[in-house]
Amino acid sequence: MAQPPTSQPPTSLPPIKKHLFTGPMTDKQRVNLDLQDGQVEVVSFLSNASSYPGGVEAVDRIETHGAIVFLAGPRVYKLKRAVRLPYLDFSTVEKRAAACRNELIRNSATAQEIYVGVAAVTRESDQTLKIDGEGEPVDWLVVMNRYEQADLLDTIAGRHELDVALMDPLA
Repeated sequence: MAQPPTSQPPTSLPPIKKHLFTGPMTDKQRVNLDLQDGQVEVVSFLSNASSYPGGVEAVDRIETHGAIVFLAGPRVYKLKRAVRLPYLDFSTVEKRAAACRNELIRNSATAQEIYVGVAAVTRESDQTLKIDGEGEPVDWLVVMNRYEQADLLDTIAGRHELDVALMDPLA
């Protein structure tokens, strides 16, 4: 896997018109969650099944306020949104690379079977995007092994199987 950059990229990108996330937040916060121009192309690329190593049949996407998660075959690729909120700042490529690296370091200690590494989305010499290619990194991903959706805490809670024995170690 590629190493995150050390140079300082541009500090901000202009917002686009379409909101991909809505929720109980202020208008100012909602504007901060727009996909930035540089990430529109990356999200489109990552939404395409042919973009992934080894090929996958389909890509499912889960969006949160801070990330877009792509479920692609046996892997999960998490793209940090280019946002700046009071409690997180992923506004630059360098900050997103550092956040990916930090997530890997923190979580692989307790979930090493899930966390695989950090991968660059690169711009190749022919101007196409590639995961962990030879070109210049344009964004970064946390790469994980996929696990059953039935094992997600919200799914377990929906089945009324979330008990203190499971919650206590997570607290």
